[in-house]
Amino acid sequence: MDRPLVPGTRIRLDFRASGGLGVAAGCNTVGATYRIEDGKLIASNAAQTEIGCPQPAQTQDEWVFAFILSGPTMTLDGNELTLTQGDLVGRLLDREAADPDRPLTGTHWVVSTILSGDTASSFPASLRATLQFGKDGHVAVDTSCNTEGGTYALDGTGISFGSISLTKKACPGASAQIERAIVATLGSDRLTWEIDAASLWLRSGDVGLGLTARQ
Repeated sequence: MDRPLVPGTRIRLDFRASGGLGVAAGCNTVGATYRIEDGKLIASNAAQTEIGCPQPAQTQDEWVFAFILSGPTMTLDGNELTLTQGDLVGRLLDREAADPDRPLTGTHWVVSTILSGDTASSFPASLRATLQFGKDGHVAVDTSCNTEGGTYALDGTGISFGSISLTKKACPGASAQIERAIVATLGSDRLTWEIDAASLWLRSGDVGLGLTARQ
């Protein structure tokens, strides 16, 4: 049975070492616990988000979640996971094969999220603040208002920045907020960095930045 996906969406299964299973189908997500029994994926204790979705995405959510929760037979061959229930067959690639991690250096990273305590804030897409890490240890910074940069050094999962210099243009409104967040994060003594596919996270305590690789 062919079920083309809604354009711009993908199905993602996240099997966690803790026994948790995350399912994303394009709009809503499901969290559950799982076990493998007699070659079947058995999911239980499922809970679903309730985002209002356009009808095509809503329909896709419904059949994907029903399929995953129906106890499909599963087989793993290299990077490909196949789930089968009746005449419906789903084939999924390992995330690293389907959507590999972008390199830290040479990628234009666009700031998409500001982390502060338990809050994650976004801002207008028209404001494009970016970081670009060079292999020579230099980082170019564009706060969407001022530019320049500084130096950085990696230490495993840690990253530290030298003095960041910026031009002195006055920044209005949201631009000023973004610039303050970037300066505060990069000015932290030591941050952790993590790349997951096209996302880069820089964190230091309760502050940080989420960045996305520019297309």
